[in-house]
Amino acid sequence: MKITILACALDSNPIVRIYPIAKVLQRHHEVEIIGSQQGERLFLPYEDEFEVKAYRYQTTLDFATKVWPEMLRAISGDVIYAFKPRLTTYGLALWNRRLTGVPVVLDIEDWETGLLLDHAWPRKLRSLLSFWRPDNGLTNWIMEKMVPRADGIFVVSTSLQQRFGGTRLVHGADTATMDPALFEQRALRDKWRLPLDAFIVLFAGKPAPHKGVLHIAQALTTLQDSPREPLLLLVGGQNEDPYVRQVLDAAKGKVIHLGYQPHALMPELLAVSDCVALPQLPTHYAQAQVPGKVFEALSMAKPVAASRISDLPEIVSGCGLLFEPGDVHGLAAAVDRLM
Repeated sequence: MKITILACALDSNPIVRIYPIAKVLQRHHEVEIIGSQQGERLFLPYEDEFEVKAYRYQTTLDFATKVWPEMLRAISGDVIYAFKPRLTTYGLALWNRRLTGVPVVLDIEDWETGLLLDHAWPRKLRSLLSFWRPDNGLTNWIMEKMVPRADGIFVVSTSLQQRFGGTRLVHGADTATMDPALFEQRALRDKWRLPLDAFIVLFAGKPAPHKGVLHIAQALTTLQDSPREPLLLLVGGQNEDPYVRQVLDAAKGKVIHLGYQPHALMPELLAVSDCVALPQLPTHYAQAQVPGKVFEALSMAKPVAASRISDLPEIVSGCGLLFEPGDVHGLAAAVDRLM
């Protein structure tokens, strides 16, 4: 069987969810990945992982008149696996089904309307009225209303399952490459020029306010009398990003920022670390998410300090410490105990 994966925003982080699922499907089926993007390059950590048919657009008109028909012609699978209920993936898949009868499986990893609800009103209105973007707040809301039309649904969390139904399919980690027995921490710290005796807390991924990365920096500054120096290893984000600058300024001297790195190096970056912090904040968006990096941390035998939100308490039980969302002192206490 041939499966067509439809992806959106290939120049950003939605491909993080696609990566492990596509790898598994490739074991038994022929898989093609077709997607759209506005940037010139694929998302840096994954740009060497797949062969992708990528279609670039700038505006909704550009997408509708050029990219939409080109992507329709490119679809050749017996089944379409559409990631995210967006016009550029799920909407395209439903239209193709109307023309060809090819069934559609929908994968939901985020609650897009939840993100809209988290915004202040000026930003809400901008998102709803951003008609120059095909995936705006209004079209995302319409696509969510059409979720029941899918032939099959996968969701990443209990919260999304309660909202949309479907089968819960959590993220995955490649345990063949993410095997702690394959790596030696001190040698890798030499390679990456990291302090040998520091206690390194890892956050890997796109830094965003709802992920609580700033709270990690703030928590580490409270650990003044620790036997080992606590440091945040921040893998992801650009220096010019205002939120990244905020994190760096909050804990000067305690943050090592490596920017985006190829995903193939994640086993090494986990190996040099002592724990992983996931201080998700209590937003509508975060309550529906499950960070994929939690499974990679556990695969590499790294304890997790996580906020008590979404399915993290169930996942982290017995292999990490929990604290209340937004509790900087609770996060600091968890890191201190692990250290």
